[in-house]
Amino acid sequence: MQRTWFPLAFWPGALLVALILWYVLETLYRLPPPGDALQIEQVERLVGHAAAPAGLAAAGWQPVRLPEDWLHDGIDGTEVWYRARIDLDVPPNRLWAILLPGVNLAAAVYFNGELIGASQHLEEPLSQDWNRPLLFTIPNGHLRPGANDLHVRVLSYPSGHGFMAPVYLGPEELLRPSFQDRTFVQIQLSRFITMGTAFMSVFLGLIWWLRRSEAVYGWLALSTLFWSAHSLKYHVSSIPVTSFEWAGLLFLTAVGFSTAVSMFMIRFTEVRRPWMERLLLGHAALAIVVLLVLTLLGTDVMYTAAQWFVSVAILLAGINFVRMAARIRHLSETDFYLVGAAVLIVLVVGVRDWVLILGFMERSRGQYTQYAIPLLLGVLGLVLVNRFVQALRANERFTEELTATVDAKTRELERRHAEIRELERERALAEERERLMRDMHDGAGGHLVSSMALLRAKGLDDPDVTRALREALTDLRLMIDSLDPVDDDLNTVLGMLRDRMQQPLAASGLSADWRLEPLPPLRELRPEQVLQILRILQEALTNVIRHAGAARVTVTAEYDRERNLARICVGDDGRGLGDGSRRGRGLTNMATRAERLGGRLNLEDAGPGTRVCLEIPYAADTDRA
Repeated sequence: MQRTWFPLAFWPGALLVALILWYVLETLYRLPPPGDALQIEQVERLVGHAAAPAGLAAAGWQPVRLPEDWLHDGIDGTEVWYRARIDLDVPPNRLWAILLPGVNLAAAVYFNGELIGASQHLEEPLSQDWNRPLLFTIPNGHLRPGANDLHVRVLSYPSGHGFMAPVYLGPEELLRPSFQDRTFVQIQLSRFITMGTAFMSVFLGLIWWLRRSEAVYGWLALSTLFWSAHSLKYHVSSIPVTSFEWAGLLFLTAVGFSTAVSMFMIRFTEVRRPWMERLLLGHAALAIVVLLVLTLLGTDVMYTAAQWFVSVAILLAGINFVRMAARIRHLSETDFYLVGAAVLIVLVVGVRDWVLILGFMERSRGQYTQYAIPLLLGVLGLVLVNRFVQALRANERFTEELTATVDAKTRELERRHAEIRELERERALAEERERLMRDMHDGAGGHLVSSMALLRAKGLDDPDVTRALREALTDLRLMIDSLDPVDDDLNTVLGMLRDRMQQPLAASGLSADWRLEPLPPLRELRPEQVLQILRILQEALTNVIRHAGAARVTVTAEYDRERNLARICVGDDGRGLGDGSRRGRGLTNMATRAERLGGRLNLEDAGPGTRVCLEIPYAADTDRA
């Protein structure tokens, strides 16, 4: 099915799916702590550096309301302190804790002047806890009735990019479920997704290695590889380089992902745009060189350059997303709508996250591209894997069909070779048969005819001698006839018999009645079998001529369908079997010949007369039509 765009009815449904996903993520990110927890929003803020609360200046504190985004409030610095005074009416009788749902980048928490917990690294390289909730328990004895002082030290990089969400104070058993839910959604799920995309990258890379002519697998493998590297920022806390260098690497992976996924989309649509490919690769090459140089130089210009390069890469990716949605004509119905829905989700979520990154939304609400991008990559990967599987199946079918064709051709060649060999054998047999027939005709046959002519010429026309010579000549001719090819046709054999015995029967004054029904072909009817049939029937007719004293002889041939056999009978109206004069060696020889054929010979009293019947069975699979 060829498609150029999604039907209008598709877009509302896909948009609804995207909005539902948005709502679910918003709900997960805004999981509130239990109602019994104390939410601390009114605090004081001081911009400055100190190793502990004791080193902070007494002046310069400003009241603020959490959450606070340093970009919005114009805070230019990498370290900010927040403090709040908490009045407790009753001393706690169980373990309490403090929950920080969101800070950027790292934090340390002091309660009544004592450090109760902190990010792992408060100096470069800073801990990357911007997407990680922090929960610190308050040791027994640190909480007291009345006034308690809370200090939170927040460190960020680069300058002015910090963030502080509201703080929650309460029993640890009430705060921990919320902390665990947030940790699962923001850290563990993200880590699992990164592992999945990394595995997918390796898997697609292997497929591309096996099918290098199909670059679409390679570009998607590269896309998932770049995204796997980029998504480390969502769950990795300890980094091996400085925050500045880490940011430079993340910008590079963002450009690499946007470029690779754009190249994939161009190849996936199967509509090449060389100018777009050159633009994408040229932009990526320039971005890599510039960002690497600026990162190595350690200049903050890198951030401005990176924002421009990433923005252009995302813009080009968005253009290619739209083009892909309009051009994916070669997909099945299911794949077509899956890809379309995933593309729309990424576009909606991408716009939402870009608004958040620009500072128009509260950063504690989280970035959803960490879920939407893997969803799209997973859908595209499934489509490609399905295409790969279908290609393998098509190849298997082609191989099977080719094998079947080769086998059929091989059998055809073998059959033709067998036919050729059979034809050559038959030709050799025919030549040998012709030679034997010629030798018999010119030799023994010629001598018999000459002997008969000589007897008549000398007036020695002895009836017995003449009859013996004539029978010998008839017998010789039957032998010669048996060597003729009959093509498994019993009707032809009976025709030969009729042709050869017509004259002897007429000479004996017998009236012959030939009632021959068409008989089915007798498979593999060889010359020796033909000769046996002819001799049996010739002997039966000769017995009628010599011994029956009959005036009429009847020859019948019929096919017994129930018993699947040919039944050929020679009957007369002579003396019959009563005097026993017709039993003897001749009938015994005839019965022996019938057994050699695989048949049987029956001698019946026809009243008057005698009937000799030869039964010849057919093979079980003979066509009885």
